[in-house]
Amino acid sequence: MSSIAQILLDKWNGNHTGLREDYREKLQHGSWIVEFTKVDGTPATMECTLDPKYLPAKKEGQLERTETEDLLQVYSLDRSGWRSFKVANVKSFYKKPDLS
Repeated sequence: MSSIAQILLDKWNGNHTGLREDYREKLQHGSWIVEFTKVDGTPATMECTLDPKYLPAKKEGQLERTETEDLLQVYSLDRSGWRSFKVANVKSFYKKPDLS
């Protein structure tokens, strides 16, 4: 896992690969809130995950999406479907508080 300083430096320099991998690693454990700017410039907030216990079963014959360095594909829990966001457009990324 990258240090916060390295992640910020990478983001400042336009290198989002380390940041993307850090987000990916965190998303595999629980539910996360991502605040970002959509491609059209509007702000968005999404509750998402890559944690296998929250993902829907893969349908037979379903094609894998091709990922790119600047996009991260996640399962949106509040929209019940697969979505993506540009790593460079993330404004805030934090663990969803446990209310139990």
